[in-house]
Amino acid sequence: MKKYLLLTFIFFSYSFFSFAQVGTGVAFVYGKSTGSLFPSILRTGFVMGTGSHSLNKSNSFGIRYFSDFKSKKKMGYEIGVNYLNAKVKFESDADPNLDPEMRNYMLLSTPIYLNHNFWKYFYFNYGLMLDYQVYNKENSFGIGIGFGLGAKYDYNNYFIYINPKYEKHLFLNEKLGLIEFGVMLGLGYNF
Repeated sequence: MKKYLLLTFIFFSYSFFSFAQVGTGVAFVYGKSTGSLFPSILRTGFVMGTGSHSLNKSNSFGIRYFSDFKSKKKMGYEIGVNYLNAKVKFESDADPNLDPEMRNYMLLSTPIYLNHNFWKYFYFNYGLMLDYQVYNKENSFGIGIGFGLGAKYDYNNYFIYINPKYEKHLFLNEKLGLIEFGVMLGLGYNF
């Protein structure tokens, strides 16, 4: 645990002595991910014998707005809207001979992240997400958390970026949430 705290401290130290600047910009993003459903922390009781749930054929699309803080050029924020459409593969523990069932999974998220820039092209982002989920004809609202480590390259007023991420959607709710490992690719314009 102490090693992780030391690595976190080193990351934040580099972010305050960085060279990159966020500026203000808008980007269109596309992402691919994998993951699994999990019982959230607010759910009462344990889910036992339900089998495994894995995310397949996932695609996400969205738009992000980036800006830096006027007083701290090495630190900024991003907000946006993401839409994830995927199939959830449901496998039964009771009878492993049954064929897996595929169910639709749709998630609309509003990420509110802080960005810390370090070195010339890299950044570390983390924050909260407001999530709305449709799974198996059930709707659910909740709050999620996420973080990632990305790289951004500017060319004139345009920029591209790649952002590997870990997100835990609907962390605070009363139904199933989603743990998502993925990558976002973005193409944007700086104002």
